[in-house]
Amino acid sequence: MMEALRVSADTFGHRGFRDPQAAIVGAALLGLDVFVLMPTGGGKSLCYQLPAVMAPPGTVSVVISPLISLIHDQVQQMRAIGVEAGCITGGMPDEQCAAVMQAMLAPPGGATVGPCMVYVTPERVVKSGRFRSVLSRLHADGRLGHFVIDESHCVSLMGHDYRHDYANLGCLRDEYPGVPIMALTATATEEVVADVTKLLRMRFDAQSRSPMALIRAARLAGGAPSPTAQPCCLFRKSFNRPNLRYSVVEKPRGRVADVVLDLMKKYPGESGIVYTLSRQQAEDMASAVCKRTGREDAAVFYHAGADDAVKQANQQAWQAGKATVMAATIAFGMGINKPDTRWVVHASLPKSLANYYQESGRAGRDGEPADCVLVWRHADFKSQERMILDPDSGRGGAEARAAGAPRRAPMRPNQLDHHARGRLASLGTMLDYARDMVKCRREHVLAHFGERFSPDQCGGTCDNCERRRKSTKIDVAPAAMAMLGIVRTCPRTLTTTQLVGAFRGALKPTAKGRAKGGGQDRMAAVMSHPSYGAGAAATFTKDELSAIVQQLLAEGCLFKEDEMNKAGYNTPRLVLGPRASAFLASPGRKWLLPVRQTGRVQATGAAESKMALRVPQRHAQALERELRAAVAEHLKAEPGGWTTTVSRQAVENCSRDVPTSEVELAASAALGGGAPMAGVSAMPLGGFGGSSTAAQSPYFSKTPAAGRGSLESFATAARGAPPPLSQTE
Repeated sequence: MMEALRVSADTFGHRGFRDPQAAIVGAALLGLDVFVLMPTGGGKSLCYQLPAVMAPPGTVSVVISPLISLIHDQVQQMRAIGVEAGCITGGMPDEQCAAVMQAMLAPPGGATVGPCMVYVTPERVVKSGRFRSVLSRLHADGRLGHFVIDESHCVSLMGHDYRHDYANLGCLRDEYPGVPIMALTATATEEVVADVTKLLRMRFDAQSRSPMALIRAARLAGGAPSPTAQPCCLFRKSFNRPNLRYSVVEKPRGRVADVVLDLMKKYPGESGIVYTLSRQQAEDMASAVCKRTGREDAAVFYHAGADDAVKQANQQAWQAGKATVMAATIAFGMGINKPDTRWVVHASLPKSLANYYQESGRAGRDGEPADCVLVWRHADFKSQERMILDPDSGRGGAEARAAGAPRRAPMRPNQLDHHARGRLASLGTMLDYARDMVKCRREHVLAHFGERFSPDQCGGTCDNCERRRKSTKIDVAPAAMAMLGIVRTCPRTLTTTQLVGAFRGALKPTAKGRAKGGGQDRMAAVMSHPSYGAGAAATFTKDELSAIVQQLLAEGCLFKEDEMNKAGYNTPRLVLGPRASAFLASPGRKWLLPVRQTGRVQATGAAESKMALRVPQRHAQALERELRAAVAEHLKAEPGGWTTTVSRQAVENCSRDVPTSEVELAASAALGGGAPMAGVSAMPLGGFGGSSTAAQSPYFSKTPAAGRGSLESFATAARGAPPPLSQTE
């Protein structure tokens, strides 16, 4: 494996392998079939690029990728580091395609150096007889290296991005026997993995079964492959991304931009993505951010309906950091790699938990903290459900009707085919994630991919766990039963907000008078119910009661049914869910939920609205400045007069690679944008804050002897322990 390490360092600039890259590369070099299940940003590309580069001269590996934009990006990246790579896509002129295929057939050692990798779409592999004939000639000469199938979840009907031509890639095993296949994906359940390996006919032959072969692969790779019953070597890496913080926010009407602006303030000048459901919403979001920030270039948009030139210009502006926010539909997807993306917001409910994991996973690929925020309301679920049950309700249906096609009637759930039922089930799983206010978000996501995770390991990096740490569990069973009793007596009458108002005896006049005819009678029945106003003593705040109702929905005790008004709009009304009867049949039970903030004192009347004490942001910033000033004064009073001369990035550099000499320390500070260190060899770099004068280091005193001691303190600090502020502390 030393040769693989050398090539990886010389060609790709990597100092080592990330787990389990070494084992994957070792198995690939042995010619085994490999399935790689690795999270977004985990380093999948190197797993097939390195074996292709290490293959004998003249050997060509074929990389099958779903998006043309992704193909072009990968080819450009390979050529930028001196690796010969080519591509054949549908948008290329015939003469360019012919030139690439001719280069593939170039004999080793000849005047023409052929590509070691050729990127193609699945349509090209399945439908182009000319391309397949080139592959046949390479196969006959023993120069066909690997078939690499990226985003392989597209092969399976159970995958969240199924594509028909992907499903036909099993022909590769039939037509080119003996050529190893590597399938890679960042989002696949156990069922999808089994389906993909079966459809691709990934082999489990004598070589794969041989313990000696696996031992040899383990010896080369520095670690044994994961034991698996799949018909190939399956390598999986934990889907947990510890640096990502997951949270869910109930969508305020017309105020999604407020959530975006809050994140822009939290991460000033850093990049983020907003995913919207429609093209128009993407453009509107970009306009709103620009207007609210007063910057015309603060945000750009991206969707499939935009001109190619507009999409390219907007993507480049965002990639270069000229635009901070990218507002986009899911067309802005696979292949987008901006490691310093600090946040991803979903402005509506995604289609599935797999989609959400992949899209939110575009944040924090550099390993630094990042936020993944889902902003949703129940209407988002109904919109997605309608697109499944009524395919003609979307943009495609409108275009078909404009072309003269008749409108198809909406389907009932029992009329759906297998694929549509799977989509509906996936949407239901996403709904469960969104409305659950108790279960750890990380545990929820990882369980979807068959991975166990203890909430104790979350450390408050999701809103539910953070709420649990800051809250006290209280028995909410009496309140829950009272509200369920209201809904049982008056089904299809109240919205979530109205149910909370009814329990508190505070239904708004508009709610009392809105219903007419039979609806008026239903509302009167609510107000005469024994539990109406049972919460008027302010035992619970409105937020706490809303949390209880949301958890009743998540537990299946409540359900929402749409009721159409005269204007043709649907309003979700509450009915009892399938688990309500069991809950109501246990009057003595306790139901503890972490809905109350620790330290909150029960209040009554108007005092309740004043209970939450919040520090305005401007005051918090002022307090932070005062604290920094006080710390600076304390440091300046120490012997040597400590002052700050290194940037945060410099400290991060030193924490990763602890300097062992003053020269290395100076280099780390320079890379981080700091000033040259006092007493260290001068370097022609701009100083911190625009000054090029060497400044006194906070970790070095003015004498060389003390400087060496301070270097030890600096190394200690870089490993996690702070240097002493004074001898008495």
